[in-house]
This record gives sequence, C-alpha cells and structure tokens, in this order.
Amino acid sequence: MARKGRMPMATAGAHKSKSERSPRSPRSPNSTAMLALLRQYHMDEDDLVQECKQLNNKLLDFLSLPEQVEAMVNYIVDEPPADASDKVRLVYPYKSSEVLSSDVGSIHDCLLGHDALLDKLFNIIKVEEGELNFMMAGFFSKVLTAMMNYRPEDTLAAL
Repeated sequence: MARKGRMPMATAGAHKSKSERSPRSPRSPNSTAMLALLRQYHMDEDDLVQECKQLNNKLLDFLSLPEQVEAMVNYIVDEPPADASDKVRLVYPYKSSEVLSSDVGSIHDCLLGHDALLDKLFNIIKVEEGELNFMMAGFFSKVLTAMMNYRPEDTLAAL
C-alpha cells in the first residue's frame, strides 16, 4: 500500500507528459540479445525481402533500428568464418543487401545518418590488392547503387 501523498510505483510518472519523463535507459544485455534473436529469425524467413518490398511497416520499423542496420552492414562487409554455415556465408549477406538496397527511406535515413555505419560500409573498398571478396563487393555495389539512386546528394556527401 502506498503512503499518503505518494503515488504507487505502477502509476508514478504516469501523470507527466512524454517530454517530462526521463529518457529511456540504454538497452540491457537481455534486450540486445532479444534484438539479435529477432534479427536472426527475420533473416531465416523466406519472404523477408518480399515483405520489405511490400512495405510491411512493423518489419521495416524493426529493420530501421541502428542496431539492425549495423548488423546488415556487417553481413555485407565482414568476411564470415571459414566454417560458417551457408546461411551466414550466402543467405544473410544476400538478404541484407536486398533490404539495404530497397526503396525504404527509414533504412536509408539510418544508414546515411550514422557516420560509423558509412565508414564500415565503405571500408570494403579499402582492402589490399587481391584480398577483395567479389561476392561481398557485389553486395556492396548493389547497396551503393541503390543509395545513389534514392539519395544521390546525401550519398555523394558521405563519400
């Protein structure tokens, strides 16, 4: 039971407007793990690319989160381990390139709005001679071409 003059915990802060409430705390390790699990679930779905092209708003909201865009960039630019499954080596990078190159403004906003993501994406072309993974370079090329088509000024400014 709450003391006189104090609100119970469940309603504390409920009377404040959204702007008066304290900002959200950083994501906990459990929520980060949950996001990774959800991302893997979506990557395993056969119709992920089709759902993006059909503008599934809930899916696009999730995939537009900076953590998700970063993970998709990682699938494109990070060389998978030699013993990785075909999904990790082939399917996830392919689907990531399809999502990142789709005509979804929120994903492009996220990618172009984070310098660290752009740096990571463009680092694929800064490799030593003979070390370029041509499949990953193709995925990079697809994403860069889409960025140039949908947001040419912003993409050129990022270069």
